[in-house]
Amino acid sequence: MNDGGSATLEESAVSDNTAAFGGRIDSAGVLTLKESSVNDNTATVAGGGGIRNFGMATLTQTTITGNTAAGSGGGIRNFGTVMLTKSTVSGNTAAGAGGGIRNSGTATLNDSTVSGNTAAIGGGIFNDATVTLNESRVRGNTPDDCFGC
Repeated sequence: MNDGGSATLEESAVSDNTAAFGGRIDSAGVLTLKESSVNDNTATVAGGGGIRNFGMATLTQTTITGNTAAGSGGGIRNFGTVMLTKSTVSGNTAAGAGGGIRNSGTATLNDSTVSGNTAAIGGGIFNDATVTLNESRVRGNTPDDCFGC
């Protein structure tokens, strides 16, 4: 839990973890991931199988795959600001909305891919706030690619 501070992971792997919220990374501060992976984590009570973000998260050349959420946001559950650059969100599952990303804040994807994710609604991205896609690909998600985009 990053509770208002800052955390940076470079060339790191965060995998095979289980937590009630934010399967492995639960951040309310500044989070930076570079050339890292967040894989095969589970949030058992609510959202954010891989990452639950309330602060500012920057992901560069990072992979978010194989994460599961009992609620929304199989890969990422965002309430704050998240920016993905040259990153991939794939193969994540949410029982609720947003298999790949459930966005209730500001999400910007630059040259990134959201694919192969599954949820009840918004398989790729479920958005009820602001999402910006710059040269990014959102495809092959079930049941839809981007709900509310």
